[in-house]
Amino acid sequence: MLSSVEAVNDTFEGRSSIYSDRPFLQLMNLIGHDQWYCACMPFDKRYRTLRRAFLDKYSTPTAMRSFYDSQGAVGIKFLSSVLRDPDGVFHHLGLRASRLILDVTYGIEAESNQDPFVKTADAVMAATSSAPSPAMWLYNPTTFLKYL
Repeated sequence: MLSSVEAVNDTFEGRSSIYSDRPFLQLMNLIGHDQWYCACMPFDKRYRTLRRAFLDKYSTPTAMRSFYDSQGAVGIKFLSSVLRDPDGVFHHLGLRASRLILDVTYGIEAESNQDPFVKTADAVMAATSSAPSPAMWLYNPTTFLKYL
């Protein structure tokens, strides 16, 4: 029984690796997201290793400064697109995010939403967003369905 602040801190802060984890979503595992998508990985040694590598690569002040040129170039393209077509601002925002992520991560310059890399990322995000949806709540707890 947790009857003091110290007991709560000890249990939930000190031993969080024992008592906390992410929900197991069978559908996410079936589409392969359990292997590379950090939001679906259990808190284990592999997750900690991948998280540390990601943080070392992208979250240090030096790394942030190295992305300034990419952010500036993508920002200029975004503003030019908005000036040409102000009604498509949400479309331009999505393309801006895609451009920045592809440039920083892979060094690829995407020119439009029809770029194969952007289309692939959109398809993956659509699958990822539908897997934990309420419609899939019936499927996720019934792991035996994967054998049908």
